[in-house]
Amino acid sequence: MVYFGGMEKSVVDSPEFWKRMQESPADFSLTWLDRHDLYDWQANAMDAVAEPKSQVTLVTCNESGKTSVCIHDLILWHMSCYPGSTTITTSAAVRQVRAQLYPHLAATLARNPHFKGWKIKTGAQLEVSNPIGSRCISFVAADPGKAEGFHADDFTTRDVLGDWEPPEDWGDVADQIVDLRDAGKLKVDKSLLIIVDEAKSVPVEIFEALGRCRADRYFMASSPEHGDPTGFFYESFHRNAPHWRRYKAPWTKCPHLYDDPVERAHCEREISQFGGIDTSYIRSRFGAEFTHSADCMVFAPSNISACMMGTYQTFGNDRRLALDLSGGGDKIIGYLRTGNHGKVEIESNESDSYKLVKNVLIPAFKRLGLQASEICADNGGLGKPIIDHMVNLGWDIERIDFGGKPQEDLYLNVRAEMYFGLAHRMMAGEVSLLRNDFLEDQLKAMKFIMRERKLALVKKEKLKGALAWTSPDEADACVMAFYKARRAFSYKQDHDTHKRKFSATLVDYEPEENDEMLVC
Repeated sequence: MVYFGGMEKSVVDSPEFWKRMQESPADFSLTWLDRHDLYDWQANAMDAVAEPKSQVTLVTCNESGKTSVCIHDLILWHMSCYPGSTTITTSAAVRQVRAQLYPHLAATLARNPHFKGWKIKTGAQLEVSNPIGSRCISFVAADPGKAEGFHADDFTTRDVLGDWEPPEDWGDVADQIVDLRDAGKLKVDKSLLIIVDEAKSVPVEIFEALGRCRADRYFMASSPEHGDPTGFFYESFHRNAPHWRRYKAPWTKCPHLYDDPVERAHCEREISQFGGIDTSYIRSRFGAEFTHSADCMVFAPSNISACMMGTYQTFGNDRRLALDLSGGGDKIIGYLRTGNHGKVEIESNESDSYKLVKNVLIPAFKRLGLQASEICADNGGLGKPIIDHMVNLGWDIERIDFGGKPQEDLYLNVRAEMYFGLAHRMMAGEVSLLRNDFLEDQLKAMKFIMRERKLALVKKEKLKGALAWTSPDEADACVMAFYKARRAFSYKQDHDTHKRKFSATLVDYEPEENDEMLVC
């Protein structure tokens, strides 16, 4: 085999050298890419791909280097060691391909003299090609049609090289390649490597289309799906596990995260903020573990039940009425919080906005003795014009944008922050709710996902249909009522006197004079 990428002629002519490169992508990374710091799991997973008809699957923690190291190096290895080969890469995320993989490839091709004559396209078409007829084609996993039509077909030397002429500065190597090309003696391998990045999110139709391509080698990698794990990637570690070489890389096996003091401190801070190493999100993000639906519930069912059974003492007189001003036939809900106790005070199916404000809402405000400063409402959708109408009538209430920027950077938006804020209060025993079956069902159904490395709620549309309610109106109103409320005290058992007393656990609670601080 001959490679003409800047290597010396003596190396090019060594069959033993090429056999070693073909059998070990990890050795290729060391020799060609000067990568002396491959982790064991990276080297083992990559070398497993070298085996004919291999199927290798890798689950990793976030920021493990699977794309910038494993996938990047496998592409260059396959294209270099198998002239005329085809490498197909796909990912469910545009950013994964355009902002991570291809910038790394472009940087390597630009600075490494072993890759003279290679070309890369980063426009509408994503492709890498080299002088020996190998190519890598990448696409985002959206259209199954793009995944078909690739096969390990036979090529002739002329089909592969065409009239390509090596650069003059290659010297004797250039002359050797031209002679081999013209004589038809340059060996061309019919090899197809398929690589699927972030495989957890790739539709099954893409995998079906790729399966029809009869790949010689198959590699897929991803961080684990967080919540209700299903699909082709998940099954490669479970039902279809016997058919795959499986590798796992938690953060403890990534020295750039675990052994670096700065990075480790950053990771440990995130682990602490999200509830510790045993929480589902942390096990998924850092432990490379698949977590299930029960792990992704915003509220623990036992906490909801405790809050609705009178388990916790009520206290405080400050009030806040939250309005969920839904459209599309959903109910209008007004949820009133008095201190740490909440209940539904307004419920209406009035679809006429003018009548709703004049005949339902304003009379309720007056009946409850509320001021505009004690009322808030969802400003999205039909909520905005309803609030505008109330403002025109003298009720300048607070507007809450569910999709707005949260106070804490842990959350994707305000809605996620509100729900998790109530969940934290429940865990601390700071919430007392009047029993409400609709509210209980809605809170129990709320699930979260990770999006852009932030906590986000599963969209309402995905919760509809399987549940008796069509929209979490009571839940949305409830979390609004408790949003930004002053944090209370938690109980601490005094083991000496066997009396329960308050001990300040959060510094942002400043009781007013009319607050009743009850001790039980």
